[in-house]
Amino acid sequence: MTIYLHNDGSTLLPQLIAQLPHSLPLALRIQDPLRTESSVLLASFSPGGEVPEVWTAAFVDQSRKGATNCWPYSSLEASSVGKTTTKEEKSVLEKDILEILAYAKAHPPQIGGLNELIVGSVHDLIAEVLKTKTKLLYCGEWDKYLIHIEDVPAAFSLPEGYSLGQLRTEEQMERVCNTSTVPRYPRDMWPLRQAALFHQGVPISWVFKSLDGSMGALWVEEEHRGKGLGKTLMGLFLREVGDLVGGWVGHVDVAPSNEGSRKSVEGVGGKLAWRVWWVNVDLEAF
Repeated sequence: MTIYLHNDGSTLLPQLIAQLPHSLPLALRIQDPLRTESSVLLASFSPGGEVPEVWTAAFVDQSRKGATNCWPYSSLEASSVGKTTTKEEKSVLEKDILEILAYAKAHPPQIGGLNELIVGSVHDLIAEVLKTKTKLLYCGEWDKYLIHIEDVPAAFSLPEGYSLGQLRTEEQMERVCNTSTVPRYPRDMWPLRQAALFHQGVPISWVFKSLDGSMGALWVEEEHRGKGLGKTLMGLFLREVGDLVGGWVGHVDVAPSNEGSRKSVEGVGGKLAWRVWWVNVDLEAF
């Protein structure tokens, strides 16, 4: 096996930062302090070793059932822009991805082992490997938007009667999870950075910064839509979050059919970058 453990991000981050913004999700996930004893950093080169021309890395945490367990990245995501990836390069990528999956299957968490691995923010090249070489329990396509601090408007103002705050109660967090288009659980949402808009003391809009730096769970209650509140909340939140790495304040994965979220993201300076996939790999069948 040619997949190596990296004890911390110091041996991997320089390579990821050199390939921003393509590597943004993994770079930000590595830098997020929320980690468990089950989480590992994997790469196709050893810590301190020579970095090959084509390399792959991943953050894997199988302890969070129902949440994203793996963020992979390949150097081909950056180097393939504007050119055709060769058969040899694809072969190296395939080997790396399958070895990462083999490691995950061979090292389940001590408690509550998973039957599936939820793999997030997957580039087309990696998705091709997963679609052809594994059994997928779910496969969804999303549009990746990138947000740079220079593109975020300098000021946002709230309409009269609205105030900025944070969600505090279990009931409020249950509402967040119930309105989400993807499965979410309060236990996973509470540790995340978040902001909400309130009207007459009731939360009517919210947004969260996920572990990989993405903005997610954006929601505006139906009776308060059409006022630009989603855009305003996200803009205020991004200004508060600030520069995460290399001037990038975040990224957003938007369902192709979600015009409301698309307009909100574009309204705070988000630019459509590329397509990504979220897939659930059947580990039992691997």
